[in-house]
Amino acid sequence: TVGETLEKLNVTPKTGASLSADTNDAVTHRGMSLIVSNPKKVTVKADGKKRTIVTAAPTVARVFDELGLDLEKLDEAKPGLGSYIKPNQSLRLTRIKHETRTETLQVKFPVKVSQDSSMFAGETTVVRAGEHGAEKAKVTLVLADGKVRQRIVVSRSSIRPPIAQV
Repeated sequence: TVGETLEKLNVTPKTGASLSADTNDAVTHRGMSLIVSNPKKVTVKADGKKRTIVTAAPTVARVFDELGLDLEKLDEAKPGLGSYIKPNQSLRLTRIKHETRTETLQVKFPVKVSQDSSMFAGETTVVRAGEHGAEKAKVTLVLADGKVRQRIVVSRSSIRPPIAQV
């Protein structure tokens, strides 16, 4: 049985330990995997909260499950969900969302420089002030815990072209 095998290996699970098989289960074949996860302290950062708990959960996914943390498709876990937990380890769940917006962007005006023989060397004069242009942009924001991680411009269209400064 699993219990006999643990005894032969001199492995004594602590009170509250998580076993991947019951101690009365038969050892079905050589090379059978058995996970013994003793209770350990871990710190979890998720949804703006930091919690330190004692858990016997063997993996990050099981710890998140114990805490009732539902993961969405894009959410990130560090270390990964299948990683085994070590004592005093820090775990982090980052919520990832994609948001699409339309923004008005400023377009810088170009500066045209021309030579004028009536001016001294190094002297400059602005004949016509430049004006910034504007364009409408559709952007996708990748938010990590509500903060912009990446900004992707999907499309642009001109609202007002810039006027060059001369």
